[in-house]
Amino acid sequence: MRRAVGIIIGVLTACNVPEPTKTIMGEFERLEACDFVQTDEEGERFLTIEDYLVVNHRVAPTLYDHIANFDNACLQTEWQTDGCSGTLYAGCGLVQYEPFGDESYYRMYSYDAETGQLVGALSGSDTATFCPDGRPTVDAAGDAELVLSNTGCEQTLQTYCCGWRDRPAD
Repeated sequence: MRRAVGIIIGVLTACNVPEPTKTIMGEFERLEACDFVQTDEEGERFLTIEDYLVVNHRVAPTLYDHIANFDNACLQTEWQTDGCSGTLYAGCGLVQYEPFGDESYYRMYSYDAETGQLVGALSGSDTATFCPDGRPTVDAAGDAELVLSNTGCEQTLQTYCCGWRDRPAD
């Protein structure tokens, strides 16, 4: 009886999209980006931004949420070595956040400047990572083609995100 109730609840809730703030578990373990990789008609592998948020639940789904994570302190004009965690760029219709990291790892989150929605994410490492099928992992999700820190986008505003409010435990 218990199993039947569990199956019914599972079927009734199967269409609900998981909250991006929760760790999503597969049947036996946490789901990873490789579990969501798709292939387009040209054979290119990709990850949708919705799926990216499922497996990267700490990434803010909106610019408002991102800025709130820093207690609205993302407009610092000077880098503070003891309290800044990344750079915020605004221009060309986008607002992008690049967390601070060393030279071996890069991340960038791209938000639509008008809607504030996360539209792209990019990550890279000097260490190759692979999915269980042996193919390389997908390092981008959504629209991550334009990186404001590397382009000549006119009137790009650059500020720093400093401070960080307490985050809930997973």
